[in-house]
Amino acid sequence: MNYLNVPIGSRSPQFVNAVVEIPAGGVNKIEYDKKLGALTWGKDLTPAYLWYDGTRSGVLAGDKIDPKAPVVLNAPVGEKRNPEARIFPFKVNTAVQPYDKDNNTLAIPALADSYWVDFDWPKALAAGMKKAGLPYSGNHAFVETRMYSSIHHEVTAAKKALGCADCHAPEAITCTRCHQTAKQPS
Repeated sequence: MNYLNVPIGSRSPQFVNAVVEIPAGGVNKIEYDKKLGALTWGKDLTPAYLWYDGTRSGVLAGDKIDPKAPVVLNAPVGEKRNPEARIFPFKVNTAVQPYDKDNNTLAIPALADSYWVDFDWPKALAAGMKKAGLPYSGNHAFVETRMYSSIHHEVTAAKKALGCADCHAPEAITCTRCHQTAKQPS
């Protein structure tokens, strides 16, 4: 059985027998939680490096989503032509969350007082959406979501940090914005 399909809540097995093979030097670990299901943890992961100007574009409760693509909940905003933007490390958290299939909005479940009590998605979603004051069709499915967490800790020491030449050929580094000694294009 695929570990993603192990039931959660009252239908979860008393014991979950699993063989988790982590290759020598591997960094991922899979855990099973009765309330949350299967969780994959990573260690020593490479962050996502993105241009970031300190602002975000977010999906708010009630916003329309496209369920055919991962929904980015809090996208960092920035691009290299913006003088306020810098390349910044982010941790990307990926999850699967419920959404209202008819309204194409993320569905907010009532967790502590509903879902984690009887593990009934339809009931928990109806209660959560009612509490949030949002319309709910009663028809749900699940969509992949991504959330970007800025990394202020857990970043390698400056002496070990990547430099431009780690990703770009030295002759291609012509950016004088960050590199005062960069070669100017001919």
